[in-house]
Amino acid sequence: MSRTVLAGLITATLIAAPVAPAFADQANTQRQVAVDFTSTDLTTPAGAKNVLAKIESAAEVVCGVRTGTKSLTELRFERDCVEDAVDRAIESIGSTPRRRAALDAARAG
Repeated sequence: MSRTVLAGLITATLIAAPVAPAFADQANTQRQVAVDFTSTDLTTPAGAKNVLAKIESAAEVVCGVRTGTKSLTELRFERDCVEDAVDRAIESIGSTPRRRAALDAARAG
């Protein structure tokens, strides 16, 4: 198995319905960012936190998160998009119970 994960793959069916028309094109576009974790042990708390931080950062890129003033609709779209992208990435690399437990623990806090 490759030790990279594609964080993202946003699908319109999950996000497009609740978003404003201004975001429809963005929601219908699939983007992906590769996150390399070849030198990281995902079964350790430190390794899982490190990879989770990389995944979250990649998810923000995939979702087009920007700084500055935003409407409530934009904030919701970004939050939902990032959560979905992180969930998908964790699902794709949490293939063993130990990995999944470490990633879930890192995400919980």
